[in-house]
Amino acid sequence: MLNDHGIREALTKLESEQRDVLVALHYCRLTVAEAAVQLGIPADSVNHRALAALRALRRLLDQRSAAQSLP
Repeated sequence: MLNDHGIREALTKLESEQRDVLVALHYCRLTVAEAAVQLGIPADSVNHRALAALRALRRLLDQRSAAQSLP
């Protein structure tokens, strides 16, 4: 079962650049433009890192779910 602890744990396993973008966009609720300024990177990089981070997070959470479903 997915919970906040599982998500937080998975976030710690992301590369720091990816984690920083997700935190800025989803936890701090910044726009892409605001996150770009805060992180000192172009907006295109924010979008690219966010997409890569979400894909990596999905893989991590799927792996966790699969491991938990084993007998």
